Amino acid sequence: MGSKYVKCNEQEYPDGPRCNAVFTADNERDLLEAAGRHGINVHGHSNTAAFRNQMRGMIKEGMPPE
Repeated sequence: MGSKYVKCNEQEYPDGPRCNAVFTADNERDLLEAAGRHGINVHGHSNTAAFRNQMRGMIKEGMPPE
């Protein structure tokens, strides 16, 4: 199983403010938990199915580029 990541400043990020946060995990569940919590607590998104689906669409395989 390879690493996965989400970058908060990607174009796919839901509408609203972006920052330079990057989240990595070995599985989608843990990655969505961390990145989703960040989106809700820091950026004020609602914990909805639509938001979680948008977050899933942001997941990339491997390690984030430097």
